[in-house]
Amino acid sequence: NNSFTLNQYNRFSGAFLDEQAKNEILNSIPRTGLWFNAGANLTGFDIFYNNFSFSVFGVGSLAFRVPRDVFDLVLYGNELNRCYEANGLKAKTISYWSASISYSSGNHYRNSPANERSKRRINFEGAIRYLGGIYYFETLEAHGYLLTTPSFLLSEGNATYRLGRGGKGVGLDLIINYAFSSNLRAFLALINLNSGINWTENPENGYLNFALDSINWYRVRQGDFFRGNKTVTSTEPFRSTLPFYIMVSADYRINPVTKSKLLLSQSFNESQLTSRAPILATTIEFQGLSAKSYRFPIEIGVSLGGKEKFGIGYSLGLVIKKFS
Repeated sequence: NNSFTLNQYNRFSGAFLDEQAKNEILNSIPRTGLWFNAGANLTGFDIFYNNFSFSVFGVGSLAFRVPRDVFDLVLYGNELNRCYEANGLKAKTISYWSASISYSSGNHYRNSPANERSKRRINFEGAIRYLGGIYYFETLEAHGYLLTTPSFLLSEGNATYRLGRGGKGVGLDLIINYAFSSNLRAFLALINLNSGINWTENPENGYLNFALDSINWYRVRQGDFFRGNKTVTSTEPFRSTLPFYIMVSADYRINPVTKSKLLLSQSFNESQLTSRAPILATTIEFQGLSAKSYRFPIEIGVSLGGKEKFGIGYSLGLVIKKFS
C-alpha cells in the first residue's frame, strides 16, 4: 500500500485511537487516497528438454483505491453541512492460469549448469502462452457523497463496472541473450506482446446505484429511506490486456554454484495493478545444495521502484536433473 507501514499497523491494530493516532493515520494517506495491492503467483511446474520447455502457473491479484474523505469520515465522524466525497473509488481483481511452451536456439541458460550451457554467443527464445481466464471484475467509474444537515442525512453513489466469469487468450514473449563470456550474459526480454484475455463466459457490463434519501428518525422507523438498483447494460464479451514489459538484465556466475543478477524492468501500462515507474532489482542464487539427481536452488533479492517502492523476497526450488 502507499500509506501505512508495518510498524503503524502493529501499533494501531486493535488499539484505542486517540486524537494524535487519528491525525497520524489520516496524515499518512495522500490526497489521492489509499492504494492497496495484493497478489499471488503459483508456479505449477517447469519441464525443460533440450531446447524446449513447458510450464504451468496461476496468477491472482486484487487492487483498490479508497478516497481520503472516507477515512476522514470513519475516524472523526460526520460534520454538519460538510459534503464527504468518494470520487475516485477503484477496484480491480483478476485471476487466470497459463500454460506455455517455449523454444530456445540454445539450452535454457537460466536453468542449465555451467557445463551444459550453449556455446553460442547470442541466443533467441520465444514463448507462446495459453491464458485461461477464471474471474475478472473492474470498476470503470465510481462516484459518491454524504451530506449531513441539522434535519436529515443524504447520501448517493453510483458505479459502472464490467465482470467476466471465464475466458481465454494468448500471450507472447521474446527473449534475446548475448554471452560476453562464459560467466557473463545479458538479456533483453519483451514480455506480454499483444497479450490479453477475451472474457466470453457470462460477461457483464453494468451500473450500480444506491441512495439514502433524507434520513431522519421518522423515515428510519418507516424503513423507506434506502433504495438501490443494479442495471446490466451489456452482455457483450470484452478484452482485458496484460501489462507489456521490457526487461534488461545481466547474469554473472560468481562460481559454478552461485549466480547474481541485475534487472531493470519497465512497464508500459498504468493501471490499478501496474505502474509505469521502473523497477531495479538484484538477486543472488545459490545452487550448491544437491542430493543424487536433485538440486535445491535458493534465491534472495531486493527491488527498488514501481508502486511498492521497496521489496525483498526469496524463493526455494526443487530441480530434477533428469528422469531415469
